[in-house]
Amino acid sequence: MRILMTTDTVGGVWTYTRELATGLLQRGCTVILISVGASPDTAQQTWIEQTSELWPQHIRYLRTDFKLEWMQDGGSCYEDSKIFLLQCIKAFQADLLHSNQFCYGALPVEIPKVVVAHSDVHSWAETCDVAAATPSPWLNGYDAVVGAGIRGADAIIAPTRWMADQIVRFYHPTLEIEVIANGRSLPCIKRSPKKMQAVSCGRLWDKAKNVQLLGQFTPPLPIKLAGDLLGPESTQYVEMQTVTSLRRLTESELLKLFEESAIYIVTSCYEPFGLSGVEAALCGCAVVANDIPSIREVWGSNAIYFERNNAESLRLVLEGLCQDQAAVEQAAAKALAHVTKLYSAECMTTAYMHLYGKLCQRAVPCAS
Repeated sequence: MRILMTTDTVGGVWTYTRELATGLLQRGCTVILISVGASPDTAQQTWIEQTSELWPQHIRYLRTDFKLEWMQDGGSCYEDSKIFLLQCIKAFQADLLHSNQFCYGALPVEIPKVVVAHSDVHSWAETCDVAAATPSPWLNGYDAVVGAGIRGADAIIAPTRWMADQIVRFYHPTLEIEVIANGRSLPCIKRSPKKMQAVSCGRLWDKAKNVQLLGQFTPPLPIKLAGDLLGPESTQYVEMQTVTSLRRLTESELLKLFEESAIYIVTSCYEPFGLSGVEAALCGCAVVANDIPSIREVWGSNAIYFERNNAESLRLVLEGLCQDQAAVEQAAAKALAHVTKLYSAECMTTAYMHLYGKLCQRAVPCAS
């Protein structure tokens, strides 16, 4: 099967793409990977080169600088990239389009089109109480390209039922949205002695990550934050005295931080899935999480929750864990068992292969 997959290089979408593309290659598929938005960083470029060496006949990577839908100057993203993508689909004789952007579901092609809803502006703005979803020419353009992509898709996927419900609320698709959880694999983890410290990571400037919650109390243990400090349009993370703010770490640096930390804190008020928490659990962290519906869906009883957006509740949870090492170890073991069972890259790849097979059978026989 020849799969043309679009992606971007920002955060969890790239990690998801890398895991899925690798799984598909391992199962004999050919992947044509096209990135939009920012150029790949050094680590991402290294993965591309290494993967191309492993499967030289089965992967092709193309970098573009087409805008992303949610960017303020992204209104013409679909029209700007449409001809290029149609040419790629024809040139590579793709059997299926897997788009990690909404808009490409509208491409006028006969092959099946899968659109994955990782997040969207309306659900983000509503949850974070920001003005991004205030009616404007930019938002009208965003809604137009997103809506057309959703209407044109042959399958719409979300990583959680919560995210699927948001797409139904705001865009009213005619298709039933399927849920395929994100998956993550890690190399064999070298178990290091744990420090009684907590860690969190992400786009620190983004209100969705809600990291300012950590500045509202004096923590009973050291807390380290890793991630981008500066966002688009000069949005900036405000330093807090109660935590240690680190720069954006490389993947290996971040995993090392997880390996040496006892607790991972999910502060997010908006989190359609949350791959970082899965990574932390795979590294042996207990997961302490904001009690929001999407996180409850992902973790069930395998995380320790604090009251939604309540700093004092978080402080009390951390204080209790500091006094009970056995509880921390038990929580870490539960989190690890949970993600190993449900959120492996293998499980995710299997689900997508099954989906692709169904779609291709409805269309035309796939090339071998």
